[in-house]
Formats: sequence, structure tokens, C-alpha cells
Amino acid sequence: MREERVFVFKKDGVIETLSQEEFQKRVKTFTPSNLSVSAVERYRLFSLRVKLEGKRYSVQVQLRDEEKRIILSGEKSGAATFNNLLKLLGEATVEAILPGCTVSVDEVKRLTISGREIVLVHLTILQEESEDKRLGFAEVKNNVSEAVVQAVIFALKN
Repeated sequence: MREERVFVFKKDGVIETLSQEEFQKRVKTFTPSNLSVSAVERYRLFSLRVKLEGKRYSVQVQLRDEEKRIILSGEKSGAATFNNLLKLLGEATVEAILPGCTVSVDEVKRLTISGREIVLVHLTILQEESEDKRLGFAEVKNNVSEAVVQAVIFALKN
């Protein structure tokens, strides 16, 4: 009898195969961050940096914590495609607000509704034994990059 294996895609691009039992052991050891997700409403965009390095984007998002009067920073890098850039911006925003938390930026979409361009993001926050799915949106005012950051902040505060 052949044992069923689970593919695990790691952040560094390595793909691991685990037995169902090994996978369950790893899932059970996850401990979410102590930072309350509802605490994110105090964050404002401070700066955005996107750098093209060969065929990779390097993204840095800095947010100002209005309550503590400090700057928080998140950085991500990945393949230099436009769709991936939007996702990297979302991931860097999450990293700034919830460092160490396991949050997936599942999808970033640009939509036009009644002549207004918006960005819609879908996040999945992995809790100890469940997945918390969040939607966020923001109108594209200055540029789409800023709208992605604002949409992620909105998704995390709701």
C-alpha cells in the first residue's frame, strides 16, 4: 500500500514531501503571534520602496504606528512580474504589522466598479487549528501599490 504524501511549498522555494502524520505534527506546533489582529487600525502608510534587482523585485513597506509613534517595516522579494509585485507588497505589509505570523496573501485583484478602480485582497491567517479568511479593499487614488497596502491594512483590521 502506497503512503499518501503532502507537498509543502516553503518560502525559500524548496518543495518538501511529508507523510500525513509528519504534516499534522508540523501543523500542531504552529504558535500564532501574541499581537492582536484588531490592533492594526492604528497603522498608516509611511513609505514604499520597490527595487528591481535583475529578475526579482525587492519590496519594503514602512508603516507608522500612530499609537506608539514608531515606524514598522516589512520586506519581501520575489519574481519580477506585475502580479507578483502586488502580492509582495501585500506580504511586506503583513510582515510589518504581524511579524512572525503565518498569513497568506492569497490573491490581489484590480477591479473597476462604477468607473472607480479598486484593489481587492484576500488573506488567510493561520490560527492554531483554523484558518481566518479576510477580504480588504481600497480605492486606487495615487497608485496601485499604495492601494494594495491600504487594502491589506483594511483586511487585517476587520
